[in-house]
Amino acid sequence: MANLPASLFAHALTVEPDSVAARIPRKITEGFEIFSSQMEGMGGNFLIAYHDGRPSLPSSRAIVRALEKVDPRPVAIASPHLDTAAMKVFSQRRIAYIRDEGNAYLPFLGASISPAPSVKAPSALSPTHSESR
Repeated sequence: MANLPASLFAHALTVEPDSVAARIPRKITEGFEIFSSQMEGMGGNFLIAYHDGRPSLPSSRAIVRALEKVDPRPVAIASPHLDTAAMKVFSQRRIAYIRDEGNAYLPFLGASISPAPSVKAPSALSPTHSESR
């Protein structure tokens, strides 16, 4: 079973396997598991194309396009291995994604979440006057 979060945006995420992948060439679905999902309180049913590794942009585009041709539900790519650069590229190209509870972009629900960047306090470039004594 895929390593998908139990909730997104403080709403429970219900996920179950979906047979729509049987209508898509195996070459396109290779590496992906397809799930039907719904978020309580957000309405709408959508598909999740889960990849256990780091999905490439071309393979992600291909699976989204193929699923859109055979099913009217929106599609989100899910992987725990999406890095910051991949998430940025996906969002720029309006490809929905889910990495974990704190990183998701679902434009068809008008929802996006990512943690605020952690910034360390700047360190002194040179010792202060009181340290030099």
